Amino acid sequence: MKTIVVPVDQNAMQRLDIDQSRAGDLIEFLFEKEAFDEAFRNGYFTTINKAADIIIDDYEDEQILNAQALEKVIEISQQYHQQTGQSEYQKVSSLAREAIERRTGLFFFF
Repeated sequence: MKTIVVPVDQNAMQRLDIDQSRAGDLIEFLFEKEAFDEAFRNGYFTTINKAADIIIDDYEDEQILNAQALEKVIEISQQYHQQTGQSEYQKVSSLAREAIERRTGLFFFF
């Protein structure tokens, strides 16, 4: 499974950076293999990569800290959710909103 997380605050983000997260530090979403594979096939992550100027890929870790890039993730995720009806895109959109509100980031551990 692939994991996407949002630290709950700046202290939690610092602990994540040094691999010392505590219980309650992270809001987590586990991307099931089938849904993850479908998201790659349909170009979801490629679209996010271009919009946020990052490289989300299999067996890679990535982060989005910029509020404007997080807004793009929300927009892209909502578009893919509308096109496919898959709830995973809605969940990523919610996580990006959390990251903006908490002034942290969206972290991809693939």
